[in-house]
Amino acid sequence: TLYLNEAYNNTNGIYLTTADDNNLTTNKAWNNTHGFLFESTADNNYLYDNNLYENTDSGITMGGTFNTLFANDLYNNGGRGIQMTGADNNTLIHNTLFGNYEAILMDSGNDYNNISYNTVFNNTFRGITCNNGGNHNIFSYNTVFNNSDEGFYLGSSFNNSIFCNNITD
Repeated sequence: TLYLNEAYNNTNGIYLTTADDNNLTTNKAWNNTHGFLFESTADNNYLYDNNLYENTDSGITMGGTFNTLFANDLYNNGGRGIQMTGADNNTLIHNTLFGNYEAILMDSGNDYNNISYNTVFNNTFRGITCNNGGNHNIFSYNTVFNNSDEGFYLGSSFNNSIFCNNITD
C-alpha cells in the first residue's frame, strides 16, 4: 500500500513495473514527467483518491491489465491526464480530468476497458480519445464538456459500446 505520499520533481513520480495487487490511495504527484507510470507488467492495482497535476507529460501512463482508477483528480498536466497503451480490462470510474492537453488517450491496442462516470472538461485538445485498435470497450455515463477540439473521438477502433454520455461544447 502506498498511502499519503508526495512525489514531485522526478521523471516518474511513482513507477510500477512487475508490480501487482497494490493499493495507491490519497497520494499526490506533481511536477514530474509522469505522475504515475505503470508498465505493461503492473496488473490488478487499485488507485483511489490520488491527485496528479502539473506533470509535464501525463498524470497517469499505464499499460497493465485489471487495474482500477477510482475517484482520482488529474489536472493541468502538459500531455494527457490518463494515457493508456496496450492496457486491457481496466476500469476508470468517477475520475475528474480537466486542464490537460487531452484528458484520456487510449492508443495502440486497448481492449475490454470500462470508462464510466468520469467528468472531463476544459482540456485544450480532446476529452476522450480511443484510437488505433481500442476494441470492445465500454464508454458510459461520462460527462464531457468544453474541450477545445472533440469531446469524444473514436478512430480505427471496433465493437465499442458508447451509451448514456453527456458530451457538449
